[in-house]
Amino acid sequence: ICALVNNYARVSFNFGPTLLAWLEESDPEIYAAILEADRESIERALSRFPNPERIPERNVGRVCSLSAIEKRRLFPYLFRA
Repeated sequence: ICALVNNYARVSFNFGPTLLAWLEESDPEIYAAILEADRESIERALSRFPNPERIPERNVGRVCSLSAIEKRRLFPYLFRA
């Protein structure tokens, strides 16, 4: 194996806020890799929907139904100051 690959960038995954909070404290390097994979995954998905009006309504509803804490933990790069 020539290089390690972050498979989370290529598969669908879902971590709950409790696991992410624990991981952030227990292994910041893995936590950062998961956040990076999430960012890459979202960018790839959004590249298929250049017009935000065409994003399926059920996906918008799922994100809107998240609590503020879940949104901050799942999408921290959207909340950077």
